[in-house]
Amino acid sequence: MKRISSKTAKDMMTNQKVVILDVRTPSEFIQRHVPKAINIPLGDFSPKISDIIPDKDAIYLVYCESGIRSITAAKQMDQLGYANVYEFGGLNNWPYDIER
Repeated sequence: MKRISSKTAKDMMTNQKVVILDVRTPSEFIQRHVPKAINIPLGDFSPKISDIIPDKDAIYLVYCESGIRSITAAKQMDQLGYANVYEFGGLNNWPYDIER
């Protein structure tokens, strides 16, 4: 797991094939989220994540609201053998496009 800035995350979204994971609750996700993000709440993470996203070599960009849940999720993914996990904090610090 690597921590990156919002700018680095945005650059990766623009220039690479990435999977953007929003680990907030479904109600938070519905209100607003990063474009093209998929919602996998942190509470669903540990037992099911390998079934939900089986590709352990893909590039994953993980975020939440403030960066606390995303760090937990990224560490769990790291422990499960996901090779390319990048945590970029939360929407509170995201200066780019938001879908509502």
